Amino acid sequence: MKNNVIKRVVSAAIVGMMMTAPATVAPFVNTSLTVSAEKVLYTSPQNTRDVGWYNNYHHEIWQADTPNSSSMTLHDNDGGFSTTWKCGPNNSKGNFLARRGLFYDLNNPKTWKDYEGFTCDFDCSWSAGDSGNSRICIYGWSQNPLVEYYIIEDWKNWNPGMDPSSNYKGSVTIDGSEYKVYTSDRYSYTIEGNKNFTQYISVRQNTRTSGTISISEHFKAWESMGMKMGNFYEVAFNVEGWESDGQADVKCTIKEGETTPTPTPTPEPDANGDFFTGTFESGYDNWEGRGDASVALDNKNYYSGNQSLFVSGRTSEWNGAAIPLSTSTFVPGSTYSFSTGVMQMSGSATEMKLTMQYKDSSGTTQYDQVASATASNGVWTKLENKAYTIPSGASDLILYVEAPDSLTDFYIDNAAGSKSGKASSVTTGGGTVYSSNPNPNTNTYPTNVCAESNSQYHQIRFTWDKVDNAQNYGIAVYLAGRWRIQTQSISPYTTSYTTPKNLTPGKSYKVAVAAKVNGSWDVANAIKNAIVVTVR
Repeated sequence: MKNNVIKRVVSAAIVGMMMTAPATVAPFVNTSLTVSAEKVLYTSPQNTRDVGWYNNYHHEIWQADTPNSSSMTLHDNDGGFSTTWKCGPNNSKGNFLARRGLFYDLNNPKTWKDYEGFTCDFDCSWSAGDSGNSRICIYGWSQNPLVEYYIIEDWKNWNPGMDPSSNYKGSVTIDGSEYKVYTSDRYSYTIEGNKNFTQYISVRQNTRTSGTISISEHFKAWESMGMKMGNFYEVAFNVEGWESDGQADVKCTIKEGETTPTPTPTPEPDANGDFFTGTFESGYDNWEGRGDASVALDNKNYYSGNQSLFVSGRTSEWNGAAIPLSTSTFVPGSTYSFSTGVMQMSGSATEMKLTMQYKDSSGTTQYDQVASATASNGVWTKLENKAYTIPSGASDLILYVEAPDSLTDFYIDNAAGSKSGKASSVTTGGGTVYSSNPNPNTNTYPTNVCAESNSQYHQIRFTWDKVDNAQNYGIAVYLAGRWRIQTQSISPYTTSYTTPKNLTPGKSYKVAVAAKVNGSWDVANAIKNAIVVTVR
């Protein structure tokens, strides 16, 4: 549960000492989905737990720290159940779970490998309120080392991978989706008592409520990441709620024995041969700023259409524009075409690069050049590699554009990830580049100074009209009774400036933009034209 390893696991330890059912469970397989409710269980503040066996499946319902009651109805003809829980209303801080599956008890000499595979066929109709968080998942424990594990198929509001204390291990593609894998070290109640243990967590990125879960494929992937699974204690389908209320109806069969994973469908490009495109005509197309860089739509410079993506505020050469890529679509070991148009106005030619960031099989972050070209000042330039192979074993893919030798702002347009061999539509020297007004601006200070506040990142972007013959632009802020210079090195080819992120929301600033013309700064007129902006 969120920021809390709930006390339910102590009940499992009690079960391990008191259970009279056999330790080796023969799996019950019944493909009929007709529900016959044969047994109903309840929990309340006076009776917080019910655990036992029914039709060869082990079950548990548990709640804590709530004044409300919950229920679990066991299906007669499969390993499923229905449940209703209330741990969010009445200002309670309650926890809840209902789970049903196969149970092997403490000190089982066998590991998961000795059972020749586990799968779960499930169909879950569920809902949960806006308070707290909840999830549906495969759940269990193993010993030596002591591990609590989750394979999360769907979740509401929060999942354990979002915990700041979790350690990201990489991603795997199983059952047609990418799963991000985490570990988290804990100290709390366990099946062995109150002690240290580790959580193993797979979180499905393309969430679902029905299908086949190839459970053993997760165990195999975890062990390839150095996450050892020891003596096998249990495997169950689990519904959890933390400070939430909801209901679920689960049709479920967990199978033990030789299993074949669900084949992962081969992703196909669209009719044009593209897996993704970035034209920026109606938004950011999943691109975002990398590092301190910010991105914004620009309608003055573009390769085609009417807009491009403008990248500014770079404080390191690796800052730029980035897009995350799914390994379900861009499969490691396979070859693709990547391209974009890029344009910079630093005043001189500079190198521009497409780079792939990824984690290798050991979890180490790597950087691989995809394409590189020298971009002349004010010229749309093509970056392209028609046959780039994603490194085998790679995960956590991020494709980004950078200027490795310059902190210049730049623009990108017509970005694409396509089938191998497809050529970009970009031609170096094409596109539209904004030029200054043919009527010279004789001012020695910027006019038409405007500000746009970004409420997501709590930062401000300033724009102004070009000053002819400007050598540089500068920004000053009025603080504590005096003007304080923030920068004097903004390129004369740039008429915008984006502040760092995470300014204080609600705080107002008086800002002046000045230009250096013929070696002099026209500070007086810059201050006369200062504007007041408020951070959102």
